[in-house]
Amino acid sequence: MNLLATANRTSKPLAQVAVIGASALLFAACLELSGFSIQAGQVNKTNADLQPFVGTWQATFKGKVFQTIKLERKGDELSGTVSHADIKVDPKSGELTEATASDDNHAIVEASLKNGTLLITEPDDIQFEMR
Repeated sequence: MNLLATANRTSKPLAQVAVIGASALLFAACLELSGFSIQAGQVNKTNADLQPFVGTWQATFKGKVFQTIKLERKGDELSGTVSHADIKVDPKSGELTEATASDDNHAIVEASLKNGTLLITEPDDIQFEMR
């Protein structure tokens, strides 16, 4: 017996399982942290940024207006109305097949500008995106 030799405390299969387990834990931690991404956005909007969106916008299909969005500036915010529309989409292609206007107009709940894109939310939680 050699008194100076160190004993092998773990077996080779147990060491492999430990390495695989540690790698799996590291992978799981990285996957969890990926959900906390950081996104830089536009903090301060100015009147000049909002001005291109002010006005009346109409969506047409086959030459007929089916949606109208009216935007006006009130201070540093946008407000206005959105008309409702009835639309039908082909389930296979995702293409618009029919669109008709409705007489209902709803006030815009929120209009926020992020990276040059205006996000509009109306009371029924329907959202529009304007670029």
